[in-house]
Amino acid sequence: MRRLLQIWQRLPAFLRRPHLPFIGTLACGSFSIALALGAIHFPWLSVPTPAASLPSYHDASIVSEDAPVTNVFKISYALLFLSTLWIIGLGPKKWQKRATGLICFALTILLFAFPYSVWQIDSHFSARAQWLQNQHYHLTWLGGDIFTRQMETFEDDNLVVYVVDPPREANVVKIPLSLPSLFQLGQIAEIQTWLGYTSSFHQFISKGWILANLSFCLLLLFLFRSKGTLDLPLVRYALKVSISSFTLLCVLGILPIAHTAYQMGKAHEALLDADYGQAYGRMERATWSMPIIREDSRFFMQKGLIAYRLGLTLPEADYYRASVLEADGFYQQAEALYQEILQFNGSRSDVRRECLRAIARAAVYDMNTQQFELAENKFRKVLAWDPTDLKSNYSLQMVLQRKRDAESIAALTATMRRIYQDFAAKNKAPVLQNAERNLEFATYDLPGEVVYEQ
Repeated sequence: MRRLLQIWQRLPAFLRRPHLPFIGTLACGSFSIALALGAIHFPWLSVPTPAASLPSYHDASIVSEDAPVTNVFKISYALLFLSTLWIIGLGPKKWQKRATGLICFALTILLFAFPYSVWQIDSHFSARAQWLQNQHYHLTWLGGDIFTRQMETFEDDNLVVYVVDPPREANVVKIPLSLPSLFQLGQIAEIQTWLGYTSSFHQFISKGWILANLSFCLLLLFLFRSKGTLDLPLVRYALKVSISSFTLLCVLGILPIAHTAYQMGKAHEALLDADYGQAYGRMERATWSMPIIREDSRFFMQKGLIAYRLGLTLPEADYYRASVLEADGFYQQAEALYQEILQFNGSRSDVRRECLRAIARAAVYDMNTQQFELAENKFRKVLAWDPTDLKSNYSLQMVLQRKRDAESIAALTATMRRIYQDFAAKNKAPVLQNAERNLEFATYDLPGEVVYEQ
């Protein structure tokens, strides 16, 4: 403490003058305006997306797509920020309390309403982000393709590759099964996900959303210190407004989820009574308040089973029939049906994702049984529809190693690098390193046997 006092006394007199806190407060307000401009300019949630949604692309171009609902939030954010500045600059001093309440309410909206809105309103976008996150995890977990590469040896020229099967389900969300179970202790951890704070949201969140929150925080600090000292009554008022806003948003967010849980519980009761029409109707009502569940593989398969038993001509029913054929060992018939479904219903994101997963699964089987030509054709079909499919991209690289097709592997590696530009995960580095390693094997014609164990 004595040392700090000596340092303070040695500082120039200008730096020890009492107007410095005022300058710091003014700097907070000015810097918040600069951050606000950055928040409007930069995207808030950036996810890699094919430039064309249907198989008409030629160069596998990929763009960073922002959530569609972001534009609404950006406009609302700009209006709230300008309103706050107007109140602070032109309003009387007694209006500072109103400005503080407005900032706290806006911060709560940004922190909690934005993730929830993306999760619920832009369900197709959220499902795409979650599926990319699932594929990345499937590559990088301890039993995935990246870590099993440590089994690589250099014994002969025969390239033998065993890769891990794609995940059987695209688990986008944990579906609430009944209203009583919604409030059980084991479900409390899921509430965070149901309110929008998912692993994919943390993975793809961009700098615009962060700058928007920081700008309001700095503006709030400016108000707290606007009188030269910390305004404790204003701080207490800010806490009251923030807690009230957070409670209100949580209640409003849980209500649609509770409705979905109620409808799903009734659907399961109807299934126990073999009342498939009632069960199908209840499942449809469940998607009204929680559209994201349409994108989940388990819900898609359940709906397909019920539609099949009702004799409905829906892509879900055809997909269920194809999955039964695949389970019974009729792989060629199942694959033909998957491709037919994809051809006529490929514009639907859930149908496209489920059929592409099935085709990629068949390609991995062909690859692991040394049918490389078949595997290559199927992987290319998947990537023609969705060049951001990480699993198919990486697996096709392993197939092309056998042909020493360095040009194609270089294109796939470039595509993978572009996809991972929007990822925030630190463990994306091993994936990119392995992609570069695949390119080296094909370019320099290195002999070796690459063995992957499931």
